[in-house]
Amino acid sequence: LDRLTVHYNRYKLDAVLKSEIERSRISDSVFSIILLDIDYFKKVNDGHGHIIGDSVLKEFSEIIKSSIRKNDTAGRWGGEEFLIILPESDCDGGMVLAEKLRAKINEHKFDAVTHMSASFGVASFEKEISGIELVARADNAMYRAKRTGKNKVCR
Repeated sequence: LDRLTVHYNRYKLDAVLKSEIERSRISDSVFSIILLDIDYFKKVNDGHGHIIGDSVLKEFSEIIKSSIRKNDTAGRWGGEEFLIILPESDCDGGMVLAEKLRAKINEHKFDAVTHMSASFGVASFEKEISGIELVARADNAMYRAKRTGKNKVCR
């Protein structure tokens, strides 16, 4: 577990992603991932300090945990990025959840900084790609959301 957010850490996410890829290849099932990054997080740390930044990360973590299904896996991917693995969910399902999370985060009143937002990238697994390629697709979609104005969901 990530000590700060008490969410799964990168090591656990890598293991679940590997397992989900193997399961998908064997059973011909679908799954998607969501990669999200907190918008303007550096300004929070620089303007309010790292303790407030830590508080924001914890609140993001709680919003994510309360919004996913029991069979989904979410965790802190690194820094201010979170990854969500969605078994039995195609890209459209991932987009629906990502938009739900985006709106929930956008409307949430954070304790110390009031308003925050996040940018989301969604990608679905295809048998011919690797886990690295899948994450790269979600990462590229997330950066497209950032480049086009932030607080968006892209696939």
